[in-house]
Amino acid sequence: MITVAGLSTLSAPVAAHGLHTGDHGVQLSSFVAIAAVVSISAGVLAAVGGNTLIAQHNKQRVSLITGVIIIGLGVTATGSVAVQEPVTAAIAIIAGLSVGLAVSVYSGCDSCANMTAGAIGAHRVVEGVAVAGLWATGTVVSLLGVVIFAGHMMVESIAIGLQQSYSLLRAISIVVAATGVFVLSIGIALTGVAVLPTQWIVAFVGGMLIPLGGTELY
Repeated sequence: MITVAGLSTLSAPVAAHGLHTGDHGVQLSSFVAIAAVVSISAGVLAAVGGNTLIAQHNKQRVSLITGVIIIGLGVTATGSVAVQEPVTAAIAIIAGLSVGLAVSVYSGCDSCANMTAGAIGAHRVVEGVAVAGLWATGTVVSLLGVVIFAGHMMVESIAIGLQQSYSLLRAISIVVAATGVFVLSIGIALTGVAVLPTQWIVAFVGGMLIPLGGTELY
């Protein structure tokens, strides 16, 4: 969510009568395409690289990298909401932590991987709806905004691609699906679907990711 806020801040206004200025940033259609390509590419490379490291008996290194990334995503998500709505964040984070901890303790690695992918997918929906809001108002995004947002999606896809309980094909498929969810949510949101409780979703997802990432560290 912090990346979405960054996009709003870094967006440049469009010229009157819906004419895009073009010279002040990247058009939303190009921005979405860039983010999608970066997301899928990063996930595929992570899946291939992770499988290579595991084959070379570096499973512990893969787990460490994956855990740090997932915890980082969780902390970033919860922190961004806590600053804006502390009470909402506290309730949603506790709920998310409880679910994530329960899955981590009582379920196997495959369940943790699926929960992580599902949490990232839910976050992608929120991001897609937010981007649709920018699109509907006719904005262009600054180059820095594109780099920040695409970088965030890259990290999310790496977290999915490195899941050790996934086969290479399954990891790549889920990375592509998560990216598709982002693009699809933009399209659906542009049709006028009701606004989602984004703060709740982001805080809940962030809280859930922290213990799920923790399972990778031991």
